[in-house]
Amino acid sequence: MCESNAFIMESGQRKELMQDVAKIIIDGDQATLITVLGERKVVDNVRLALADLVSHAIVFERV
Repeated sequence: MCESNAFIMESGQRKELMQDVAKIIIDGDQATLITVLGERKVVDNVRLALADLVSHAIVFERV
C-alpha cells in the first residue's frame, strides 16, 4: 500500500499526527487528513513543509 504517515514540526521535533493517510485536502491554512478507512483529522494553522513520497512521510509546520 502507498499510505503515508503525517507529522507536524513542533519545538524542532517531528510529532506524529496520523498514520496510514491516503488523502490530504488543503484549504488555506487547514489540512484534512483522511485514511483509507475514512477516518478524518482536521489540523488548523498549518502549511505543508515536506512531502517525502519515497519515505511515505508528510510533514506540516505551524503558520
